[in-house]
Amino acid sequence: MGKDRKFDEAQKLTALRTVQMFRDRWEALEKENLESDVLKKLERQEYDKVYKEHYESQDQAELDKIVEDAIANHMPGEGEENVSDAEKAMVGHKSRFLRVLSTFYAPNQAA
Repeated sequence: MGKDRKFDEAQKLTALRTVQMFRDRWEALEKENLESDVLKKLERQEYDKVYKEHYESQDQAELDKIVEDAIANHMPGEGEENVSDAEKAMVGHKSRFLRVLSTFYAPNQAA
C-alpha cells in the first residue's frame, strides 16, 4: 500500500480521453436541460398571461368578498365594545391569509 505506480503514455492518454468524454457529455446534458428549462418557462409565461388577462380580476374580487364577509361576520367578544378598525384589519388579513393558504395547500377544497 502507498506505492506510487508509473503509468505509460497509453494509460495516461486513455484516462485523459475518458475525462474529456465525460466533460463533453456533461456539457451537452447541461445545455439540453437549460434549453428545456427555458422552453418550460416560456410556456408558463403564456399561461400566466392568459390567467392575468381573464381570471385574475375574478379571483381578486372573490377573495375581497371573502374578506369582507369575514369582517362583517366577526362578532366582538363578550363585554367588549364595537370592533375597532385595527381589529377589522387583522380579521381581514387573517381571512385573506387562510384563504390563500387553503388555495395553495388544498386546491380541491378551495374550489
